[in-house]
Amino acid sequence: MPIKRKRTTIEKIAIFKDLFCRGRMDIYGSYDPKTGRSFQVKNPVNDQIILTHLKGQHPFGSYMLEEDKTSLVVADFDSHDRNPVVAFVNSAHNYSLNVAVEKSKSKGFHCFLFFVGSVSAIKARIVFNRILEDIDCTDTEIFPKQNVLVEGQSGNFINAPLFGLLVPEGKTVFVDPVSFKPFSDQWDYLSKIERVTEENLDELIELNDWSLIGNHQEKINKSCKPKVGNKFQTLLPCALHMLRGVSQLQKVRCFRLAIHLCSAGFDQIMSQEILKIWATRNTPINGKTIIKDSEIIAQCNDGFKENHTSYGCGTPETRPYCSKTCKLFNVNIKI
Repeated sequence: MPIKRKRTTIEKIAIFKDLFCRGRMDIYGSYDPKTGRSFQVKNPVNDQIILTHLKGQHPFGSYMLEEDKTSLVVADFDSHDRNPVVAFVNSAHNYSLNVAVEKSKSKGFHCFLFFVGSVSAIKARIVFNRILEDIDCTDTEIFPKQNVLVEGQSGNFINAPLFGLLVPEGKTVFVDPVSFKPFSDQWDYLSKIERVTEENLDELIELNDWSLIGNHQEKINKSCKPKVGNKFQTLLPCALHMLRGVSQLQKVRCFRLAIHLCSAGFDQIMSQEILKIWATRNTPINGKTIIKDSEIIAQCNDGFKENHTSYGCGTPETRPYCSKTCKLFNVNIKI
């Protein structure tokens, strides 16, 4: 057998950048290997930053979302349990999607899907959400975490693979999804990685009836205001008001919004995505943080659990949003 030529540093950097540096290039994420504290670095991404990452000197993390586009999507399995990862890989394969599995830096695994160019983030997230639903792992985080960036925000970064300090420990490397052993030549594996087009996502969404909003080409707008011809039209004024962002009682208002969205005809997965965008618009007070994705999923589960007979009219969490234009205003509804 011919001996494989060893790749040069320049070639490795080129492969790395082509896969993991195709989102925001004006900033990047990092962390302190000693304390684990993560932070944002407001400097452009260049070859030197990638080189220090590969050498294990300074970790690099990618901000994948650029407006409403992404070039990759990642499912973050935060556990040593391999079974959900195997189930995810097999389920994705059933949809003709070949995902790449990376052993993360601490525990768990990242499942990557790479795209040809940039694709709609909402489509990528819908497809991964549906696969996670198939294997009953809907609480698994997906990166990017948002469908669209709100103005002034940068979203979340994910730590990039192949951090030189951890590679010798068998971490941050890509592994065979059957044996979970690291590929002997990481760069050869990555150079041949399969990529998916946006048309592939469209076909999956259409063939499996994985609806977005109204139709497959429509996007959630940044303010979550109603558009002509979609289900937002059927929401009551209080729900539309709350969707613009809240400052208090996020969990209980999330629950009420889930009921509204369910009643309007949105499915549970889509409602979760809408509410994750809603969360980015919230302005918590008294030092509280924005509601977490896991809390949104829990509230949606409760909101969709049964046919609720009330929107919570008159309760403390909805009263501030009541409107005289609402068809239920002053109507005696059981709370």
